[in-house]
Amino acid sequence: MKTRLTILALVAMALAALAVACGGAGPKVTVEKGLAAAVGQYGEGQAAPEAASQASAVGAETGASAAVPGALGTRAGMSAPYALGGAFAPSAQAAAAGLTVQGYGRATAPADSARVQFVVSKSGEIYPKPLPAEPGAVPEGGVESEIAPATPPEIYPTPISPSPITEADLKPLMDAIKAQGVSDADIEVVIYPSGYYDPYGSGSAGVTVTLRDPADRVGALVDAGTQAVNESGTLMLQNVGVLYSVDDCSALLREARRAAVEDGRENGAGLADALGVSLGDILSASEYTYAPFGPSPCDPSFDTYYGYGYEGSPYDPAMPAEVQIVSNVSISFSIR
Repeated sequence: MKTRLTILALVAMALAALAVACGGAGPKVTVEKGLAAAVGQYGEGQAAPEAASQASAVGAETGASAAVPGALGTRAGMSAPYALGGAFAPSAQAAAAGLTVQGYGRATAPADSARVQFVVSKSGEIYPKPLPAEPGAVPEGGVESEIAPATPPEIYPTPISPSPITEADLKPLMDAIKAQGVSDADIEVVIYPSGYYDPYGSGSAGVTVTLRDPADRVGALVDAGTQAVNESGTLMLQNVGVLYSVDDCSALLREARRAAVEDGRENGAGLADALGVSLGDILSASEYTYAPFGPSPCDPSFDTYYGYGYEGSPYDPAMPAEVQIVSNVSISFSIR
């Protein structure tokens, strides 16, 4: 009779022991493996909760897909955009006789550049000055007489919508940006049609600034631009987004993938030892990669999901100026 193996418990792993040194990725790249890489959080003093990589054994007669527990962690002011599991997790392929494990790896590097986008529109509806009271309403001597109230159309004239926004309207914002040492070559202006971001029908504009070595520059730029818009008296700030990037995304992905495969192998070896069997050859493998904290040009799905014109995540001063990529692999091994 053929025996069907079912795993009844998770393989407990202390996350504190899962951080590994970067192997050959250069001093700037930090690499982690295990579920610590999948659920890690930004913010000083925020420790990821203990978790375990989940594995499932596949019997000779049936195959089982490895489920992926939990959801990604969150950082201050923003929930992680993805949940592990469902359509996003790699599915474990059925094997004739073996076991399937998950592996996680995360690589993090300081951003080499940032794109900061201010989306602004004209400020709200403009009301003409109220009509003056009729002559003779206040007699000589300054004593008010009883008069019939004016009708609402006379007191509150019809509002006038703002004129369409133009590049000339953006001068306060542009001056503030250039005062931060940004050249014209690093500023892009796009005028959007009416109804895009603007609530008053005047159209809106996106002003995108490219910064190199952004670690100490993004916050000052956002503060200066926001203050200029608020003090302009004519502009309204709709959104400030930031998109961080590194020059070599392939190196970051390579390190995340290496850590994920290493984690998967360790999980497979530990599970095989617990079952009293020997780990055999790899039967199949699949991978899903993602950026855990908002869109990133290093995410292979970035162009598909975000496309042209996306200004990145809403600016969060607590967000480090860095880029992360997570690799989630599913590996099936034969059993000896």
